[in-house]
Amino acid sequence: MANSLNLKIWKRSILLFALVLLTSCAAPVEEDAPMTESDKIVASLSDLPSSVSDTSSVSASIRVRPAVTACSGSHCIYDGLRAHIGFAESAALMVKEIIPHIQNLLVLSNGTYATGTSTAYEVNKVVISTDAIYTKKVEIFWNSLSGSAVKGMEVRYSSNDNSAKGLIQIKPSVIDQTANITAAQIEFDGGYSLSGEKTLHIQVEGMTPSVAGDPVNIWIKYNQSGDSFTISGASYHSAIPTEMNGIITGYSLFSGSDFVYDYRGKGSISVNKATMDVAIAPTTMTDTTSLFSDFSLGDYFLEYGYNQVESYIDSPEHFSERSALISFFESNDGLATADGTLSIEEFEGFLNTYQDVPLDSSDDWVNEFRIYGSLVNSVYFDSNGFAGTWDGQKGLDANGNPATGKPVGFESYDASALEILIPANVKALEISEIASW
Repeated sequence: MANSLNLKIWKRSILLFALVLLTSCAAPVEEDAPMTESDKIVASLSDLPSSVSDTSSVSASIRVRPAVTACSGSHCIYDGLRAHIGFAESAALMVKEIIPHIQNLLVLSNGTYATGTSTAYEVNKVVISTDAIYTKKVEIFWNSLSGSAVKGMEVRYSSNDNSAKGLIQIKPSVIDQTANITAAQIEFDGGYSLSGEKTLHIQVEGMTPSVAGDPVNIWIKYNQSGDSFTISGASYHSAIPTEMNGIITGYSLFSGSDFVYDYRGKGSISVNKATMDVAIAPTTMTDTTSLFSDFSLGDYFLEYGYNQVESYIDSPEHFSERSALISFFESNDGLATADGTLSIEEFEGFLNTYQDVPLDSSDDWVNEFRIYGSLVNSVYFDSNGFAGTWDGQKGLDANGNPATGKPVGFESYDASALEILIPANVKALEISEIASW
């Protein structure tokens, strides 16, 4: 929860400066007054649907918990995905709270406005100028511990009658010494460029993980057209969670000691449903052709389960039973490949054949590996969170039971043609302009 706390501190610091700086010159706003510049910016920072974003208890932790029994309820499956998106969205929500407090700055002419404060982490000055890409640029400088003025926030934007587009950049460590986020950037268009189309692209860089597996960088691209939305996103993690270490590093196609959690999705705003593809990728990956077909969570757990069974039947204490055990698997895998050895395809076939084993069966290991191996793409979400998986052959329903097909209501959503954020680029994410502040 450390990153969550820092966002709260970050937000509190900016709000305090805004109130001190602007209360003395704030003017009353009439109820029927035209939209202010801040109104247009706030209206242009799109809210993300709850089907893909959970900001109810913002935490950046991945917490990949695939089994229904691993936390309380089936909604916990893929909970890390919605938490990451919610964490990124919380940066935009924070800005939506801040912007109205600097409305008086947005209407000032070009120039430097000094506050006269000298205390560290208080606003020193505000510089307003024109921008080469957008119309206006507002730069906000804080006093550092050494007494010099350092830029901590910049708002660049253009607006029309009822919307705006722009770029907001923040350097949290300048604003609050306890912040452990290097930089954040929010690029937005609330319909300024294309009528009815909105974009919200968020980058959060350089977070300090509180536990192994927490993200360092998060990057999402959200696009909205009418009632439809698409999202492409990823997070870079410098270490693998302890509980997932053997599962991820043991996968034959994976290499490295860090990873990227990658995803893309499409859905409806009014219906609040989304279809997602989800993968755990090596950070060196630049070719994403097979990302969602070869690196789903199910791929990792299927091979892990197979390796566990192989280790079991090859152990000295089970050597005398080895032939009988392999024969058992091969005779119940639905395949015609019995040759006295157990392949991963036979193991998967066995799990598929036994998908109707009840969850309270004494064959608990069958059910565990069946659930793990069914974390396939595509993944479905609604207002309650996880709603199932299905890859055309197998999957889970919303309760973690065997699925017989795609869940009802998701037939028209397909994420397969959407942009994929390249894992290597997510690891190397740097908001270069902020780095030079």
